[in-house]
Amino acid sequence: MKRKNYNLNSLMIKNTAEKKQNKLFVGAFIPNWLLKRTELSQGAKLCYVQLCQHADKDGKCYSSQETIAKEIGASLRSTKNYIKELKNNELINSKRRGLTKTNVYYFYWHKWMENDNTEKIDT
Repeated sequence: MKRKNYNLNSLMIKNTAEKKQNKLFVGAFIPNWLLKRTELSQGAKLCYVQLCQHADKDGKCYSSQETIAKEIGASLRSTKNYIKELKNNELINSKRRGLTKTNVYYFYWHKWMENDNTEKIDT
């Protein structure tokens, strides 16, 4: 049986209803410098990327830990541990804004970002 090749654009936009539902390629991308780090757990990497995805134009993230946990498919406890891991590795810091408000997360420039951003990952 011969397989039919599909044009990706026509496959993604078959009709107006599907166009609204199909967001197959919308999401976060993991930079190579982060992907390569053995010092971080996979969960911490996902957490970092999701925090980055929610950052505003000034690089601050106001998402709740509950939101991040839900989006990365982790428990709240695990997400708190991932955030702690990111802080311990000096990738982020946070500031409490108040009892009923979310924390604000700040991103730090790290030496890991300087060397690995253009190298390919060996396969």
